[in-house]
Amino acid sequence: MNRDNIFGLCMAIMFAIIFSNTMHNITLGICMGICIGMVFGLFKKEGDEK
Repeated sequence: MNRDNIFGLCMAIMFAIIFSNTMHNITLGICMGICIGMVFGLFKKEGDEK
């Protein structure tokens, strides 16, 4: 795992915990955390590799 993937994964976990506690719904919190993780580069496109 490179540094960008670790940052995206950490952001996804952090936002999953925050949204789960705030919305009182674990499933919705995990889904929102994955969406925020995607924004911060959790999943790379195939063309992004150098």
